[in-house]
Amino acid sequence: MTKAVSDDEAIALRKDATTQEPSLPQHAGRAFAQLETVMSAALARTHDSSPVTAQPGRRGKRRGGTIRVRAQARPEIDYERLARALLESAMYEIGSTP
Repeated sequence: MTKAVSDDEAIALRKDATTQEPSLPQHAGRAFAQLETVMSAALARTHDSSPVTAQPGRRGKRRGGTIRVRAQARPEIDYERLARALLESAMYEIGSTP
């Protein structure tokens, strides 16, 4: 759950967190840089892919073909789904299950 805070309150909270955990800004910066890299690569893949159209009533004779899926943009961000997806991705990266 998030809480609306003023700029001054946010700065005070950040300073307090940095006092308790001095390396937090460095960790956050590295995590943000990694997130930007992943998002840039994902964006590049979406621009490179072409939409797939299916023909009703026809089955492909070849198995193992490439299927490309494109996401539909939504006007509102579903933060719960985003957090769940990031958590599942991180768990997959370290070889654990949620």
